[in-house]
Amino acid sequence: MSVLFDTNVLVYAYNTSSPFFDKARLLYEEVSYICIAQQNLLELYAIITDKRRIEHPVSQKVALALLDIYQNTENFTLIHPNAQTPKLLYTLMQQKSVNNTEIFDTYLVATMLTNNVKTIYTADEKVFKKFNEIQIINPFIT
Repeated sequence: MSVLFDTNVLVYAYNTSSPFFDKARLLYEEVSYICIAQQNLLELYAIITDKRRIEHPVSQKVALALLDIYQNTENFTLIHPNAQTPKLLYTLMQQKSVNNTEIFDTYLVATMLTNNVKTIYTADEKVFKKFNEIQIINPFIT
């Protein structure tokens, strides 16, 4: 079974200042089949290079090197939207009454489902709870 790591898990695993750093790093060892979506990499880049969003932002060069690791390691499967993703996105938007920035998490769910990924590890459960099509696991709740 493949599990998608949401962007917050990736950020916590990179940000040594995060109180969730150790747990996020441990997840890399505990989960057998880790997926990340192309969207997660874009979000990761935006967060780790932004001084308003992370205590110690990194340079573009460092951020790109990290993205390269995620794209080229055997430990992660990179999933992409496919031809079915937009149609499913529109269906989910209508069925779940998606508002404002919820569109981004909805797009991630559509990308997951059209790649046969049905479980997400995330610290941000709120929007994902709309989708009974996926299993949501918050590994940071003790």
